[in-house]
Amino acid sequence: MTIHAEVLPAVAEPAPAWSDEAEQNVLALVLMHPTAAAKLTGELRASDFYRPNHRRIFGAAQELLADGRTVDPVILSDHLRAEKWFQECDGAAYLHSLVAVPALVTHAGEYSRIVHDYARKRETALVGDALSAGRMTAAKAAEILRDIDAESSPASPFITALELAQRTRAEQVAVVPPYLWAGMVMELVARIKSGKTTLALAIAWAIITGEWLLGRRALRGPVVYLTEQNEPSFTSQLSQGRLLGCPDLHVLFRHEWRGDWPSTAAIARRQAIAIGARLVIVDTLGEWARLGRDAENDAGAASEAMRPLHEIAAAGPAVLVLRHERKGGGEIGENARGSSAFGGSADILLVLRRLTSPGHENRRELLAVGRVDVPAKVVIEYEDGEYQLLGEGDELERQETRRRVLGLLPHQPEDAQTFDAILEECGQGTTRTTLHRALEELRNAGTVSREKGSGNAGSRSYGYWIAEGEL
Repeated sequence: MTIHAEVLPAVAEPAPAWSDEAEQNVLALVLMHPTAAAKLTGELRASDFYRPNHRRIFGAAQELLADGRTVDPVILSDHLRAEKWFQECDGAAYLHSLVAVPALVTHAGEYSRIVHDYARKRETALVGDALSAGRMTAAKAAEILRDIDAESSPASPFITALELAQRTRAEQVAVVPPYLWAGMVMELVARIKSGKTTLALAIAWAIITGEWLLGRRALRGPVVYLTEQNEPSFTSQLSQGRLLGCPDLHVLFRHEWRGDWPSTAAIARRQAIAIGARLVIVDTLGEWARLGRDAENDAGAASEAMRPLHEIAAAGPAVLVLRHERKGGGEIGENARGSSAFGGSADILLVLRRLTSPGHENRRELLAVGRVDVPAKVVIEYEDGEYQLLGEGDELERQETRRRVLGLLPHQPEDAQTFDAILEECGQGTTRTTLHRALEELRNAGTVSREKGSGNAGSRSYGYWIAEGEL
């Protein structure tokens, strides 16, 4: 409603009553976050802003959105460049400076409320001045104050399921499908020296180059990397990962940065926004958040450590946080060191584990579970500087087991081997279930025969051998 300016055209504004910080934070979110822009431009009016340049910037953003266009500093500068005030005050530079404002999308409602409340206070003061000076009747003042009071009722924070579906379709972007998604937090857990950083750098390389990773093409863009390593060791890994000298990898070293975790996350967020990063990697969270053993086991401390990661993700990029696996391992979601609140806060959980296949020292098992569909288990292998997808975990295990079995079994029934003997020969990496399935598949294919009491098997046990004419 804009009746106040019309009723009181000759009244000077009262002493300043506004929050410059809140106005700048609102404009920063309008410029950098599409969902927040749609919400804020629907809740506030341009006249709610105290500073004239803020009023016009917000109004111009509303105009662009009303036309179905996108809002960002470049597009908004083009929209405003013909206006005299914009030229005189170097408006383009001011718009780009707003990008560096550390606004949190999770606080958008609070910023909006502050701007809104100050606007209502100023309008109320104008009505009081006009009434005192005799330029307005009491009835008219009461009518305007009722309107102001009605506008002061907070907007509902709820959205409909339809609005959510429309928002999700617009924003759900796979950075490295199906594991990394824009606006989500992914946790990668592995034991020390098992390849967490190597995999993280392989992901970074795929995104920076727009190349393939694990059978899918990555979404190209810059990457922000927070590393706990010192320069010599990280430089070596960058060289191995083909990233040394890359201008699109932005690195922050823990030993060079003295800020606390919230300020560190805030500067990483600003850097990600400024360069349009697709991914922010935190390696490792325990080191960057300075979590001692007691804090790491505390659910409250874990939630506080994860919160800044979601604020980074809310600005647009995917976030990959690396953590160590506990010595005893365990099921995914319970295998990481410390409180389960870390995993509970993440959108997708990834676990990287070594496989004990002889001759395959660079082979790993990648387990996953999340709020979006992800493969439960795949086997990957690091070769020639990149990871290759070998196949779904269970199927690959059976393939390997079938190959081993065919290399172990004799060709004559009198030399047949028992199940337990085959299992022992296959080695520690083969489970009883996998061997059972592999033998059944080989029998169904007619490649392997079995019979009770054959070879060294007892009368109640099966002996296995290569079927006649096979291999």
